[in-house]
Formats: sequence, C-alpha cells, structure tokens
Amino acid sequence: GGTIVVLTSPSNEDAESASPLHLQGCNMTDNAATAGNGGALFVAAGVAVQMRTVRATGNAAGGSGGAFAASSCDSLLIADSSSVTANRAGKSGGAVCAVGCRSLGIANSTLSGNLAGLDSMLQLQASSTGTGTGVTPPEEAGVRTTYDTTTSLWQGRS
Repeated sequence: GGTIVVLTSPSNEDAESASPLHLQGCNMTDNAATAGNGGALFVAAGVAVQMRTVRATGNAAGGSGGAFAASSCDSLLIADSSSVTANRAGKSGGAVCAVGCRSLGIANSTLSGNLAGLDSMLQLQASSTGTGTGVTPPEEAGVRTTYDTTTSLWQGRS
C-alpha cells in the first residue's frame, strides 16, 4: 500500500472477534505503490476496515487497486459520502481490487474517473461480494461488475 498497509486487525489477536480499523474523514491524495497493490491502502488477510467520509483521489498502484486493494480480508466498507475518484492501477481495479475477501460494502459513496490498465475500475474475485445502498454506480467503459438495484449487490465477474 502506498500510504497504509494493514497486516493484522488492531488491538486484537483473536481473528474471530477482531475489531475493524476505522478511518473517518481521511483524505488520501496522490499516494503511490509503484510496484505493488493499493495506491492508498492495502488490507491483508483476515483484517476488517471501515472507511467513512473518506476521499481517495489521484492515487496509483503499479499492480492492482489504484486506491484500495484487499486480499482475503474479512471486510472492507466504503460508506457515508466517501469519494474514490481519479485513481489508477497498472493492472486491475482502478478504484478497488478485492480478491478473496469475505465482504465488500459500498454505501452512499461515489466511484468515478478511475482507470485500470488491464480491465475494470472495480475488480471483485472469488468470495468477494458486497451490499450497498445509495451507491453511484460506475460509468467507466470496461467495468466488469454488475450492480443489481433490486438486491443492491455488487458482484464481480471473471
């Protein structure tokens, strides 16, 4: 991760009852993970992160997840008028790349103007699923995700 790397859940050794890391009102701007994933934030296996009123703009990753990347995390929540804009990834997920995470929630937030070199703005794979309400769906060309307004479910396609 360019700015923050979360390898274990804070102040808790028991993954079953781990408390999430809370980021609120943060601005993550113009950070880079030049050869890695998550230009602003990388979340490792078993970790839960909640982001509220976060602004991620102009971040870049040489790998995947221009703004945020997560691998086998417990959960990643982007909510409460968060904005993920103008980020870029060399590979997948110009805004967010979540691979193998238990859940990804996006609620009342905007993802726009994010670019990825190989495929989509939002990349979800394996067990990554999430729910959202009031989400501004991505409009970028090449987006490989679906947004079902009936169930409010983001689900990646391979």
